[in-house]
Amino acid sequence: VMIRAADWKQDSPTYLVLTEPELQWLRVQQGVETVVRKAMSPPSTSPLFRIEEKWIFGAIGIEPGETVITGIGSTLIEGKLPGLGEFAASRLLCETLSLKIGDSLTVKTVSLMLSGILDDTGLRGLRDLDDSNYLPQKVVNMNPPGDPPFYVVQTCEPEEVIVLDIVSCMKMGFASVSRLALKLQPSLAADAFAERLSLDRGYQTWSDSDKGIKYTSLSTFLEGKGLPLVIPWVIVVLNVVVTMLNSLYERRREINILSAVGLNPKEIASIFVAEASIIGFIGGGVGYLAGITLYRVMPALGLAMDVHMKVSVFWSIASIGIAVSA
Repeated sequence: VMIRAADWKQDSPTYLVLTEPELQWLRVQQGVETVVRKAMSPPSTSPLFRIEEKWIFGAIGIEPGETVITGIGSTLIEGKLPGLGEFAASRLLCETLSLKIGDSLTVKTVSLMLSGILDDTGLRGLRDLDDSNYLPQKVVNMNPPGDPPFYVVQTCEPEEVIVLDIVSCMKMGFASVSRLALKLQPSLAADAFAERLSLDRGYQTWSDSDKGIKYTSLSTFLEGKGLPLVIPWVIVVLNVVVTMLNSLYERRREINILSAVGLNPKEIASIFVAEASIIGFIGGGVGYLAGITLYRVMPALGLAMDVHMKVSVFWSIASIGIAVSA
């Protein structure tokens, strides 16, 4: 399962802002074996830095489990993927700079050692689970000098990118987390897990299963809480109160008879309270059943809505209690 930010787009990427508790929450989910982050530099008109005569426009930060997710390890010609304080580069970049495994470069006062040489063609053809290009992008002015600029977003060439470990990449300010990839146990339904993440957390998700790759995202939705919910609740209660008062006024003769045969005001009031409680119990129960049944009818009416069913003893008692109190 791959996760991106809710408003992420290929041409204007939005990065995931993840705290350690959120990452830990994902790691401890039942059926999750591995959580792998990938950091990527944003599209820019300016290069990140320069190595001798070569401008570097993009940087990728990876974690050790990355090769399991995307197979980036298959692009290795020599060496290994970068660890802490290391970097990997394309063969063309290494040939241009005469770099060999074990050579060091100083980037932003940080010394990095070349740990791996990657195949240019393999890097160019590498894709993430959402079929987006694995390499970062740059912004290029397509007009000649002197003309008004016309900027186009293009994918960086492999020789314009270096691959770092994610800690170094983010510490140097090159990139932020662009996506998370989760490797699940075979017994866990990837599509259902991804859908839950989209509904609960608002992520865009891509899940890879036997049925293919499924994309899930949370569309526009209506959420209510606090005062906007209290106002209609007060209106409902007042409507019920008015109805009950009308019932009292219509039955004044009955109340007089009950009083004449010896019932005191508390006993008379208890009759109406009992009646209201029975009505509330029936109304709350029927309303609860109607509420959890109605969403099944919605698709037939053209209303494709995702509904969280609160089917539990607590919510059934709560709905009946609200109706009785009203």
